[in-house]
Amino acid sequence: MKIIKFSFKDNLHQWQLDPIEFSNFTLLVGVSGVGKTQILNSLRTVVDIAAGHEYNGISWDVTFSIDGGKECRWAGGYETLAGKQSDGFENEVYGLSKRPQIKTETLSIEGEVIIERKGKKIVLCGSQTPILCPYQSAISLLRYEPKIAAASNAFNQVIYSDTAKCVQNTYLYNLQTLADVVKQFSTLEKIQASKFNTLVKLALLNHCRPEFFEHIKNEFIEIFPQVEDIKIETSQQNFEDKTLITHSLLIKEKGIKGWVDQARISSGMYKTFLQLAQMHLWPRNSVIIIDEFENSLGINCIDTLTDALMSHPGDLQFIITSHHPYIINNISPEHWKVVQRRFDRVTTSDAKALGIGRSNQDAFIQLINNDNYLEGIRSE
Repeated sequence: MKIIKFSFKDNLHQWQLDPIEFSNFTLLVGVSGVGKTQILNSLRTVVDIAAGHEYNGISWDVTFSIDGGKECRWAGGYETLAGKQSDGFENEVYGLSKRPQIKTETLSIEGEVIIERKGKKIVLCGSQTPILCPYQSAISLLRYEPKIAAASNAFNQVIYSDTAKCVQNTYLYNLQTLADVVKQFSTLEKIQASKFNTLVKLALLNHCRPEFFEHIKNEFIEIFPQVEDIKIETSQQNFEDKTLITHSLLIKEKGIKGWVDQARISSGMYKTFLQLAQMHLWPRNSVIIIDEFENSLGINCIDTLTDALMSHPGDLQFIITSHHPYIINNISPEHWKVVQRRFDRVTTSDAKALGIGRSNQDAFIQLINNDNYLEGIRSE
């Protein structure tokens, strides 16, 4: 999947994003509070809606590609009910007496209208369907229809990279032993496509593709030369009819006796290792979204990870935010989107249109001295 164009409106919170076009690599830059993270959150909301979640007062319009380049456009909108934002399937959410219904929804593929929805009436490929749930998107409700399946499944390929949440070191396998799981996920492609967290994927990789695990380990040791070895420790316990498999990361530092267990590894080192691992374990044709890429990374990690990100194969799309001068300077201005906000309206501009990157001067210096950046948030 590749996201080509996106616009979004939240009527409840009076926030809207004007159409933004994404390339294979997009870096959102702008002053704090301008709306960079909100753009990423809006994309997450649309992914949720595609999965069947419900939202109050939301409208969206996203153009994306599937199956080697087929262009799809999916747009729609919920009614706006007084109250707080709802996200869930309960009949009463956040004090609302009823659930917000979808007012309109369309899906077209290569210009052909596949879904057209107005209120409770849904037309699929020219034929009206029986009355379906009015609270959930049609591409979720009809996801098994052959003409819709690929477009619906595409949203499963949007990945929010957040190593701060990758701290789980256990995974419960029901009625499976470790050997069964390793056998089931016996190739790199299967491991990449799995829904496991990064540490579990690494443990599986260590079993079936140890040479690949060694490559990730050596990249990490180049950043932290005081480390001489890394391993994943796996243990297995049986509880009635379930098997609990525990994975822990351990490192061996030069001059220190014994291994440093996961609880004692510095957060910066741990996040760096997981970030490196993620870069090798993301499934192909995914959209990778990273908010504030530099968070928790030391100065000795940022350059290596930025270079690794920029040199990643072209079958992935990246949409990231950052404030860090090294990251911004080492990503060409042709990939920048400068974010601005006036009241509730967020817009984006290409760096070239703002005159950034036309000279040999430090691009980051040009950015922070640009009036459109300095006046990113306007209230008049």
